[in-house]
Amino acid sequence: MSVEAVDPAGPDPVVLVVPAPVTLADVPPLCARLYALYGEGAAEVVCDLAELTRANLASVEAVARLRLTARRAGRAVRMRNAGPELQALLTLMGLDCLTQRGDDSLSHGVTQPAAPAPDAATPTDPTPGDLAQSGAYAQRDGPAPS
Repeated sequence: MSVEAVDPAGPDPVVLVVPAPVTLADVPPLCARLYALYGEGAAEVVCDLAELTRANLASVEAVARLRLTARRAGRAVRMRNAGPELQALLTLMGLDCLTQRGDDSLSHGVTQPAAPAPDAATPTDPTPGDLAQSGAYAQRDGPAPS
């Protein structure tokens, strides 16, 4: 694992390179290094995933744990240069939300917009009671629709 920036308190984010191949045993030291960078004054760290050309469960674990470490530290982390295999595996495992979080995008600096917040004019789903009162339930023995 390597760090590309010298001054964690500088204006540019520190870049933490996630090495390949990454194993489950590599994840705790990666998280410890990320936490140490925050302790050295880094407000934001960019994790470069370019070396992870072959996605596996350990690489998914590394991405998830790095994000969790940043969240627990109350700091920002961005993932960059994730390949299509890693993105596909994250999606398969139901962790594609890691690729859809605004500035925390995993894909080559491209961010996806966050889901719009519902506004007051957006109707809510009807309750069964609302449907019964509106007559939306069809009668079982009624005439067939023509």
